[in-house]
Amino acid sequence: MKEHVRIVRISFEGVKAFDRDLVIGPRTALVGPPASGKSSVSDGLRFAALGHVPHLGGREADTAKILRGDRMVVHVELSDGRRFSRSLGRDGSSLRMEARTSWLPPGATATAQSAAIRSLFGESDEEAAECLDLRELLEASPSARASRIEALLSATSMKAADLAALLGALIVTRLSKLPEGGIPEDREARGALIRGLTAGLPKAIAAALVPVLRDAAKTIDAGGVPGVLAFANEGKKKATQEVGRKLSARAELEDRSRGLRAPATTLDALNVRRAQVSDRLAVLRSQLSQALAMSDARKTAQDRLAAAEEAYRREDLAIWLKLPEVTAAVLRIVGDLSESLRGRCTVQDIARELPESLPGEVRYFFAAQATNVFSGRPWRALNIAASRLRMSSSKVPLAAWA
Repeated sequence: MKEHVRIVRISFEGVKAFDRDLVIGPRTALVGPPASGKSSVSDGLRFAALGHVPHLGGREADTAKILRGDRMVVHVELSDGRRFSRSLGRDGSSLRMEARTSWLPPGATATAQSAAIRSLFGESDEEAAECLDLRELLEASPSARASRIEALLSATSMKAADLAALLGALIVTRLSKLPEGGIPEDREARGALIRGLTAGLPKAIAAALVPVLRDAAKTIDAGGVPGVLAFANEGKKKATQEVGRKLSARAELEDRSRGLRAPATTLDALNVRRAQVSDRLAVLRSQLSQALAMSDARKTAQDRLAAAEEAYRREDLAIWLKLPEVTAAVLRIVGDLSESLRGRCTVQDIARELPESLPGEVRYFFAAQATNVFSGRPWRALNIAASRLRMSSSKVPLAAWA
């Protein structure tokens, strides 16, 4: 808190399970078993300072979670004699909060009273919450935490020379891989520590350390802690950029290395693929040979079947043509048609007149011969018919058609 004012007494009623009245010394520790009221003290103090408990929420309804009964009140007494209090009570179905201070006039508004209490712990709610509970700072984001720590460091009252000596002792201690808690607070003792540890460092590191410490002292003297923080942030930025460049270069080298190894790997993969394709080609060739052999056999079987069907057809036709009664019937029908169809009949006309019980080829055979008769070539037609019918006479008189 500002101007070294501290809390000397805190009492509260209606906060959680216990009521307390504690006297606070310069260094006070609350010790006790679980559920003995330690968190009640810290929550009550945060409520008195901020008007809410940060980890519960900022609304009055959130703060009411620690309310026991219908009203709670926290009284705080400071080392300079000032006092303040804050209360929260139920007013029917709503909640009502009040804040009071001993140093503001009686007519001060509730907002002014609350702001005056909060200003004892920090310039903002965030700063006050961190002052009351370090966990608020530790749970902040890295950037927010760094910003808050830099603000705290910038508010230090240490002289530039003392800061430079402390920084030098810290650097040498880290280079020597010693715990930082052993750095003495006395300036002369820190100087002796720096000289002693520097003498134990490797010569190259010790030689490089001298200008670094000199530049750090100049930076602190010129800009104070804010200047050192800006210098450190710039150094971190450059280091980050350098690390990024190195990582990019390493990634590029690894890519190139993979590219150099790629041909052999690719060749092996191609050889494997080639063997697979060759095996597949052999299988396809075998299947093609089998298919061609089956195709040839099928064609041969089809040719044989066609020849057998043709032989059967010819044999069947020959049998029909050898039957005398068939020939006699055909001759009678053709004779009956000789006058009526002369000069205008076709093979199809005559074939339709023949009995349907005769095979089609027999009907069309006789019809063709009859057409030759009607067209004026009777002897040629009858000779062909006699030859086909295997008749004993080579010529049949025209009267036989009657």
